[in-house]
Amino acid sequence: MSTGPIGFSNTFKTDPQSRFANNLLIIRAGKGEKDRTTILPDKIKESLKAHLQRMKKLHDQDLAKGYKGTTLPDALEKKYPNANKEWAWQWVFPKD
Repeated sequence: MSTGPIGFSNTFKTDPQSRFANNLLIIRAGKGEKDRTTILPDKIKESLKAHLQRMKKLHDQDLAKGYKGTTLPDALEKKYPNANKEWAWQWVFPKD
């Protein structure tokens, strides 16, 4: 588990099911396309939860408009053809 800061350039896909109760934040596909786990500071929990709620609402609105979903690795896309629309696979710190 990493204990140092994780910059925004490394956090474009964060697991929305991060373990808030255990104070863990799971970074998916960070720098080098590696997954990382780090400590979730108490002082950002509420703002992160609010951000995730906003992103979930945006995701739901996008799906209602016919958005096709996110990209997945080939093997996952073939094995789970609708996973690209599931909330767990969405980018929660999207690039502009």
